[in-house]
Amino acid sequence: MATTTKQEQWLNTAPGRSFNPDHHFQNQCVDAVDAYAEAIFGLPWQTCVGPVNGAKDLMTKAPPEYWTVIWNDGSADLIPQRGDVIVYDGWAANEYGHTAPVVSATRDHVELAQQDGFAPPLVFTDGGWYSNKPVHVVKYDYFLGGITRALGWLRPKLGPETGTTKAPVPRAVLNGIDISNWQAGIALTGVPADFVIIKATGGWGDSGHFRSPELAGQYRAASAAGKLKGLYHFARDGWTNGTADAEADWFLNTTRDLWDGQTLPVLDWEGDNISDTAYAKRWLDRVTEALGVRPLIYMNLTAANTYNWSGVQAAGYQLWLAHYPSDDRQGYGPKHPRGSTRGWETVMWQYTQHGRLTGYGADLDLNIFYGSRADWLNLAAGKKAAPKLKPAPRTKPARGNTYRVKAGDALSHIAARYGTTIEAIAAANNIGNADHIKTGQELIIPLASPPRGAPAARIYTVRDGDTLEGIAARFSTTWQALQRLNRVPNPNHIRPGQRLRLPQQGKQQ
Repeated sequence: MATTTKQEQWLNTAPGRSFNPDHHFQNQCVDAVDAYAEAIFGLPWQTCVGPVNGAKDLMTKAPPEYWTVIWNDGSADLIPQRGDVIVYDGWAANEYGHTAPVVSATRDHVELAQQDGFAPPLVFTDGGWYSNKPVHVVKYDYFLGGITRALGWLRPKLGPETGTTKAPVPRAVLNGIDISNWQAGIALTGVPADFVIIKATGGWGDSGHFRSPELAGQYRAASAAGKLKGLYHFARDGWTNGTADAEADWFLNTTRDLWDGQTLPVLDWEGDNISDTAYAKRWLDRVTEALGVRPLIYMNLTAANTYNWSGVQAAGYQLWLAHYPSDDRQGYGPKHPRGSTRGWETVMWQYTQHGRLTGYGADLDLNIFYGSRADWLNLAAGKKAAPKLKPAPRTKPARGNTYRVKAGDALSHIAARYGTTIEAIAAANNIGNADHIKTGQELIIPLASPPRGAPAARIYTVRDGDTLEGIAARFSTTWQALQRLNRVPNPNHIRPGQRLRLPQQGKQQ
């Protein structure tokens, strides 16, 4: 967007000048913005900016007839333009935030015509915050050295002039978290979040299936706090051998009473079969058929760009991307642009595992949803939906892998006889009540161990303080082998509770 003559005149002549149009305290950052607004609009600052309690309040209190508010969502293609007014959030030493007209901007830095007494690395000089330092041009990143972040910027709504263009309409965004049984006890009423995505279930297979013990409590708490919600299923959690239909049905049966028209279903795609895109599509299709709602699919940047997802993309399924460009502990707002994804409509981004929010004393996953509350409700169908399950197509079971129920049988006896679990047999046969089986009924018995001759999978669960290098040394392998085998994007990022496959003994993968 080209600037107007009045904007250029102010930006070129302001350095070295001091402004205090409200005659309050000394020369503050917002005074320069007031003077800038008076110059470009030809109106008193009280009219075109209005009194605010602090610089950060400009994002919500600047008169909309004079400014377009553009919230900073961290997108690579969203940067301020010359003549915009950038607004930073407050921080410990300055609760009011900071603001200044923008001289120039890139994806990484902005040059500001600011009036204030601080400069990188934010050391206060000349008597502190109100130092009377006149307008001067400084270069900052979007986080003021990591102590806060740019909330966004204001774009002047100016009349037509040669070379000007219409300001774009900013996108609405929502901020939220995702949680599981690892966040047991989290008090969601005290944690700021527009939405909460909750782990419901894990993959079905040889060792049974998983239901989060925190599911019911976390769902009720999120609902009571007025949060939008999501429920996710971790496919092949623990790298078991369940079918896509069996996993989808376990998820749907477990969550059948929780679909309130505000809740999104999600497939968490990070198990051992991430290349099997047909498996993912079958799960997505079955849940869509049952709920009438298209789930999101969650995966990391490598998985999203490596495998052939054309069938999933063509069916209209959207991506929740996991990609962490920063290791810093932080609040809401991506610190760097996200990676690009080929062919995907990326509707949500998990940008850090090290989020810190008020109301919770440990790390949280932080996410940005590219849309409004209405957009979320539209994806969630905006209505209550109980799962309507059609029987999954059955493949012919392997020889010796079925059992015909006899008089007096119980699932517990059959499970013990074949070395499996009641839950595994119930899931394999779509049995809703494990106490109700009929004499003569033919049951599929899931294998309780790998086929003869196949090496048993070795699994290690990451503990607090573990490193990939330390685990590799303990099991006589290399961290590179573990990284390749488990498709770990960053070898420095593993978390407690994460399951890692170990290479077969004598084989470095």
